[in-house]
Amino acid sequence: MVIDLRTHLISLVAVFLALGIGILIGIDLIGGRAVINQERSMITHLETDFRNLQTAEASLHATVVQDQSQLAIASRFAAGAVPYMVAAKLTAITVAVVTTSPHLTTAPVTTVLRQAGATLGPSVVLMAEPPANSAIWAEAGAILNTPATAQAVYPALAKLVAQSFVSGTWSPTLTQLEGLGIFKLSGSLGSTIGGVVLVAGSPTASDPLAGAFGVPLVRALRAARVPTVAGQLSTVPSQFTTIPLFQGLGVMTVDDLDLPPGQVSVVWGLNGTVGNYGLESTAQALMPLTQNP
Repeated sequence: MVIDLRTHLISLVAVFLALGIGILIGIDLIGGRAVINQERSMITHLETDFRNLQTAEASLHATVVQDQSQLAIASRFAAGAVPYMVAAKLTAITVAVVTTSPHLTTAPVTTVLRQAGATLGPSVVLMAEPPANSAIWAEAGAILNTPATAQAVYPALAKLVAQSFVSGTWSPTLTQLEGLGIFKLSGSLGSTIGGVVLVAGSPTASDPLAGAFGVPLVRALRAARVPTVAGQLSTVPSQFTTIPLFQGLGVMTVDDLDLPPGQVSVVWGLNGTVGNYGLESTAQALMPLTQNP
């Protein structure tokens, strides 16, 4: 009898265990089915979103390709129009080019000068990294009768360069200073310079020589009534711009010398137009279109 009761109790426990397990399995199946359905819905939405993104990307790519094509056409047109816009505007004028670093390209400037009929004069190129040897500055200071520092030598050097441009002959002092490695002269004067283009600025850092040398040079040329353009390439970022240094000095400033609008502005500037032109917020206009030199 005891054995039968024990067996009966075990059977009841087994039934309850089976019932509990069945309930758990049923709940799990129902919950799992809901999760699966939710996952399927999410996948469907993701697939729809992905197809929409593919369509949008294809449309955007087509727009970009079209814009690039139109931009290329506009660039070719602008480059092709420059020679016609500047033709014969600088005939019989000798123009000198001055740069504050040997790493600055002057090709866009010299190209438009030739297109405008100008005679390319000499060039003055400052070294990007002035010599650190104090003996060099001592010798330069002695030659120029200034303190033996770069801060004193560069302004004096700028005035000497301007005087040579005005007189039409290189000062023997300049030739003597060139031997110190501070700058390099190229070409001969032979005649009075009718215009000067100063190219300054750097795409990677501020240009200390734009202020130390460039500003005194522009002031001296302006005082001598030599048409002058002070500018930089469009690759110079706004935080390193040199343009504000030259604004208010009575000359033209151009912040995109390497682009067609900047090239045209150079020609206008060498014909006496004054103002600030280019792409930066400091520019009054892209180029002086309302004036024809």
